Amino acid sequence: MKRGQIEDEILNITASAETKITPRDLENLVAHRFSLNRHEAGEYLKSLILEEALCYTYEFGRTCIEISFNRPVRLSKNVIIKPPDRHYTLEKGEVTVNIKGGASFGTGRHPTTRLSVRGIEAAMALYRLTGGAAPTSCLDLGTGTGILVVTAVLLGVERGVGIDIDPVAVSEALENVRLNGLADRIRIYSLSADEIDGTYPMIIANLRYTALIRLFPTLSAILEENGLLVMSGIKSEELSDVLSVYEGAIWRVAFREEEKGWAGIVLVKNGQQRQIQSLPA
Repeated sequence: MKRGQIEDEILNITASAETKITPRDLENLVAHRFSLNRHEAGEYLKSLILEEALCYTYEFGRTCIEISFNRPVRLSKNVIIKPPDRHYTLEKGEVTVNIKGGASFGTGRHPTTRLSVRGIEAAMALYRLTGGAAPTSCLDLGTGTGILVVTAVLLGVERGVGIDIDPVAVSEALENVRLNGLADRIRIYSLSADEIDGTYPMIIANLRYTALIRLFPTLSAILEENGLLVMSGIKSEELSDVLSVYEGAIWRVAFREEEKGWAGIVLVKNGQQRQIQSLPA
């Protein structure tokens, strides 16, 4: 196998690992998979780190090795996330989301962010499949870095609103909105979901499942008929609990995907019941 092919396989191994992997464990796995000695496997890892394809992270007292987000990274079929100072040449139908790393959640590293992005992409595909116009607006609950509301607007939603009760998140989301040139189409507010006034044709909620269950009455009230609710933050074993609250006479699952023990779904409220398949990463 050629060097480039081995490097691609190493990136696939790292990206698909169900849990965070230490450098030593990855080195051993690579050595075994490709019949290399430890030194040779280590050289491959060092090369990928120097190229910023992989990076070291430190969590809970141990060093891990992960896919680097200091370069353009594909989160879904048409969405690429990248640092503002990195260039990416777009192909037809693609969009790039510029995210400046900070303290807030939503950098693309966590499966729930990626599942939410794929859910937004699926929701926009559903609008096209059913012959409807793109949503005029969307609401992103707990916006964090603003990655999801920015993605929705770049994919065709006319305007977006992101809310968060964390002042750091509000500040960082405003900066990321500016970096994507969307200050005239996206507003970021320091609000809770219970303070929302008005209704929306699309709502994005990447929140823990207890919050999603608690917010069912609120989301039911502020999501328009035939509207789409993009949800993640749900562990796979928790999904049935969430669906037991939402799925019923006026709610239908239009999209469902799982990654590394987490789930993302798109629910349609009333009317539209056409199913669409999961989109590839």
